[in-house]
Amino acid sequence: MSMPVIKASNTTRQQSVTDIIASVALEQTALSHILNAEGEKIQKALEPCATFVFSDENHLKAYDFVYQGVIPYYGLVVGEVQTAIIQVTDSISGVNTLTYCFDVQTLIQVGDHYNQTILEGSSDISDVDANRVRSILFNAFPYISVATVAANSSIPNLTQQEAITGAQLAIWKLTNNFTTTITNANVLALYNWYLGLAPTDVIIDPAKINLTAQTIFSNGACGVNFSFDTKGVNADGTLIPLTYTFSKDIIGIYGAVVHESSAGGTTTVQVTNLPQGAAFSINVKGTQLLPDDAYRYSDSQDLTGLFLQTNYMSAECDYLCKGNCNFDVLKVNKSVIDMVKSITLLEMVLQSKLELFGNCLCED
Repeated sequence: MSMPVIKASNTTRQQSVTDIIASVALEQTALSHILNAEGEKIQKALEPCATFVFSDENHLKAYDFVYQGVIPYYGLVVGEVQTAIIQVTDSISGVNTLTYCFDVQTLIQVGDHYNQTILEGSSDISDVDANRVRSILFNAFPYISVATVAANSSIPNLTQQEAITGAQLAIWKLTNNFTTTITNANVLALYNWYLGLAPTDVIIDPAKINLTAQTIFSNGACGVNFSFDTKGVNADGTLIPLTYTFSKDIIGIYGAVVHESSAGGTTTVQVTNLPQGAAFSINVKGTQLLPDDAYRYSDSQDLTGLFLQTNYMSAECDYLCKGNCNFDVLKVNKSVIDMVKSITLLEMVLQSKLELFGNCLCED
């Protein structure tokens, strides 16, 4: 910004008044530039003095289920299709689980490996029909007894094979739109009863961790509040315990002061006395025990069944202290206040100068 320039002029009274008024205008322009600079100073001071980068992850416990040729229960043959309960075994833990066939078009092969996923969200079945499959599974053998199936469906003398067949045909109707002639009266009645059940939503949604962070003023040093909680619960209704760790020894490296408090299910971790340039991450983890729910087992031939799963949750925040917020803001605030006071006084002086020539402004 250049300095105001007042050109030399004749010394007549009229010209002198004109030059003085011009100088006042130039001085006011200069003051506007100063005020603009002060505004930029405030803007700079209010820039974030710390950066936060958040990430989170949820995943179910990983299993590698394999079909090893075990068929513990057979249903009836309908047309050319054999109905059955299929057992798959986790190759890691040896855990067995019992399933129904999801895909009537593909034959199951010994050695097939299956990835377990939630039933909803598939491209080949709507969420509504997935919820109807869940209703069938919760009311089907072997997840409940044949006697309970018979009592719930009001079908007396229902056999185990009939119970398996009715459930499997109802599942295929929803997953493949498969229909066939059903000659067995009990199977037909059970099939219709299953298809008349209301959809059942996910019993407990896999929870997520809510992690937030906020810069705080901390006696001339950087400070931050981390807060985290989760709205989910375990299968038995108990709260999900959450734990946290830092990526480095912030007490030993930075001399940080850490204070933890909890209220209303939210944990707050306050970290103060951090120097400029301090950089670290906080990682929050939790394990949610889910109830029996419907899952899909995906391979060339898909399966479906009830299973107890575990939801592993984590959330992370990368933190960087860019500057001393408290100290910088207070300094800038005082500087701006002092400058505004000075400009106000100057404006009063300029206004007084103009008032001296008030009678000279309107006439030649």
